[in-house]
Amino acid sequence: MTHDQITGEVVITATEFKAKCLDLIDRVQSGALRKVTITKRGKDAAVVRQPEYSPAFDLRKLHASMKGRMIAPSGFDFTAPMDIGPLDAEQGIID
Repeated sequence: MTHDQITGEVVITATEFKAKCLDLIDRVQSGALRKVTITKRGKDAAVVRQPEYSPAFDLRKLHASMKGRMIAPSGFDFTAPMDIGPLDAEQGIID
């Protein structure tokens, strides 16, 4: 295992990673390491790093993002089928 203190990167063989993977993942998660490169037969095989979350599209922020945007009448059944009559698709009219 080679560890670059300046960049916070580790290069490790797959065999050695197998023995130390939980510790290395914990160190990446805590920010102590920026990246772990796993090699197999001298070639890069995988990289472990923290996931990158884009502020523009963060799934954690989508949960309940529409809360309070719609008001349904009291007793409205969202699961019941709707019978809205015939549609005139060419003119966009609902009868």
